[in-house]
Amino acid sequence: MLSPAEKVGDGRLQAIESNYAMLLKHAITASLNPESAWSILRQEGEGSLRSILKSWVLRQFAKRNVVLVKQRPYDEQRRQLGRD
Repeated sequence: MLSPAEKVGDGRLQAIESNYAMLLKHAITASLNPESAWSILRQEGEGSLRSILKSWVLRQFAKRNVVLVKQRPYDEQRRQLGRD
């Protein structure tokens, strides 16, 4: 029986392994989709009318298992540095 390397050829197998490793890296770091840069809105400290209203709205959505997210543009450099 032939090994996978013998069936595909060493160079082609290395290319496949490299592509798989890159795909796995992007999946683990959540950089496959631009939506991964979005952040979930959280309740803020009480005080201003705006923060009280925002907290109330977020609680109402949370009761229904809904979250609001803030869209942010995906920045490849920030992702590679782990700053997003």
